[in-house]
Amino acid sequence: MTMKFNPKARAEQIAAQLKAAQEMQDAYDQNIETAVKHAGRTRAEFVEMLYDLFDIGPEKTPRMKDGQPVKDKRGETVMVSTDKDESIRIGKLAAKFEVLVNDFQRRQREDPDRGERA
Repeated sequence: MTMKFNPKARAEQIAAQLKAAQEMQDAYDQNIETAVKHAGRTRAEFVEMLYDLFDIGPEKTPRMKDGQPVKDKRGETVMVSTDKDESIRIGKLAAKFEVLVNDFQRRQREDPDRGERA
């Protein structure tokens, strides 16, 4: 017995999947908003500590005018932030953590007892 393709049923199925995905995204966004509201400062301080620990500085480039870097009164180049939402910086932090986790997992596979001693 072959079933006929029902485009209306498929469209309803896709709509239900999209609705479920949107509800999950909305719940995630609400969790983030709550965290920012209640724990934002603490989390930000923790991330700043991690940035310092891993030596990950802010993304900055020289301010330019007429193709030349702008200098301050002391003659030093004026730098401007190029990563205001810190997506590049947090990406670098995440990459450092990924390396650490992968290294730890590799060592555990090589010597499973080592993780218990550490």
